[in-house]
Amino acid sequence: MEITISRDLAVWLDRQLAAGVALQDIRRALLLRGAGSEAVVERLCANLLDRGARLRDALHADQCPPLPTAAASPPPPDPEATPTFVPCHRLPVTGNHVDIDGCRVDVLLRVESPHAVVVDGILDAKQCHQLIASARGHLQPARVIDGKHGGECFDERRSSELVSYQRAETPWIDAIERRIAALTGIPLEHGEGLQVMRYGVGAEYQPHFDHFRLSEPGEAAHLAHGGQRTATLVMYLNDVDDGGETVFPEAGVAVTPRRGRAVYFAYADAEGNCDTRAFHGGAPVRRGEKWIATKWFRQRPHAVVPASCQN
Repeated sequence: MEITISRDLAVWLDRQLAAGVALQDIRRALLLRGAGSEAVVERLCANLLDRGARLRDALHADQCPPLPTAAASPPPPDPEATPTFVPCHRLPVTGNHVDIDGCRVDVLLRVESPHAVVVDGILDAKQCHQLIASARGHLQPARVIDGKHGGECFDERRSSELVSYQRAETPWIDAIERRIAALTGIPLEHGEGLQVMRYGVGAEYQPHFDHFRLSEPGEAAHLAHGGQRTATLVMYLNDVDDGGETVFPEAGVAVTPRRGRAVYFAYADAEGNCDTRAFHGGAPVRRGEKWIATKWFRQRPHAVVPASCQN
């Protein structure tokens, strides 16, 4: 049985062939973008090399060639059909570096989808040491929001320890938060309090979303304290001997933790719609330990709430 693929998918495939992209890389991209089951993708890729000319001929004729697939399989969705998601809190840094409080913050990496930017120098060594020293004697096992009942619960996907701070809890935390505001352009009042986390050997945070899922009543209740989460800043407080990367599976990106480095990613638009490509996680630490400080941002000013209401 044959199906007809969309013209946009044919355009995308033709571009990959014309650019000489390896077949295994095309296959990986199709699987990541959900272009059908593994069997469908394998069948499609098996026909690509000898059908490249026919794809181009069909494009010139403004037609779409049929591709064989299993009878029970639906047509694969177009990898480029979804429009670029535009979050409301894109990082307003256009050059390769920005000066904040007389210190240079370098831009190491930009990713368009999801919107993510890796910077170096957001915190200096003294600030990193201060955050670690302040948290070390007060760590508690990390919890997550109980999506069904609200409040918090333990989850085997998250195996770190943490300490939560209120906004401006100390003068030096206030200085860090003002530095973050200078980088992101997001008003201080839209930020949740900092969380400092420690990951020992084997500890991880399996891939998840930071935004609140409206389908889960326990998460939706948090919208009353400033609306949807719009962006996240993860700041690395130490060098990790091995492992502990922040990974974005949908984008194929992994950020190596280094002291003073940070990854910022935004995932909600002005209406509160969220980008599912911001699915991310913390890879297991293989040697040493990982310390991070995390800051979440909201649509509206975020009321100061007890730590039990924070994720």
